[in-house]
Amino acid sequence: MNRPETSHRLTSKYVAQLENKIGSRLLLRTTRKVGLTPAGEELVSRTPALIEEVDDSLGTVSQEP
Repeated sequence: MNRPETSHRLTSKYVAQLENKIGSRLLLRTTRKVGLTPAGEELVSRTPALIEEVDDSLGTVSQEP
């Protein structure tokens, strides 16, 4: 599996921005580990379907003349 080359610092910044935007914590952070909150679990469970829908939409649009 290819992993994107995004620094931990940049990833943390994006997660913090998303948490601020939705007004809910997505991650539980401790000094020893990071885990998902219930909101984070819900988002993770819905994301693959959302990505598939966006991919399908882009495919449909790109096939138009």
